Amino acid sequence: MSNNNKKLIFIVSSPRSGSTLLLSYLCGIPNTKVLYETRYFTSRYLGEDSSIVQTRLKYIADYLDSFEEEIIIEKTPEHVFHLEDIEKLRDICKRDIYVIYIVRPPVPTILSLIKAAKDSPELFGDIDLLGACEKYEESLVVIYSQLILKGNKPNTPTVKKYVY
Repeated sequence: MSNNNKKLIFIVSSPRSGSTLLLSYLCGIPNTKVLYETRYFTSRYLGEDSSIVQTRLKYIADYLDSFEEEIIIEKTPEHVFHLEDIEKLRDICKRDIYVIYIVRPPVPTILSLIKAAKDSPELFGDIDLLGACEKYEESLVVIYSQLILKGNKPNTPTVKKYVY
């Protein structure tokens, strides 16, 4: 838990849900450092030894604590699938950690995913309508399960660190 005024904000969402737009608004905050799509947790291998995971998290926390800026904003939409790792960072990182969830209605998000896949297949692969729907649904299930789980205890310190 932090003992200073430094903050770390994670922006998580389904891809193509407006996280870049939100980030562009937040970039104007003085004394802010933006880390764009670092994918800290997305390279994690399933079945890793817990000591390796702890070492990796300590390395990430030390890196994030090394910045002088008061606010660090990290935007990787796919980190929505690694909220447990972000939770573990709360005990290691010297900064207060906040998570902002971005949710956009399904139709424009799915259409945007399909267009992005068509325009940049090297980034999105071969996504059809069903694939875009599945990608959106997968992240939304994680977001809403977190909201429901955390919503049952609204006054706990951890829940206060989440913005919906």
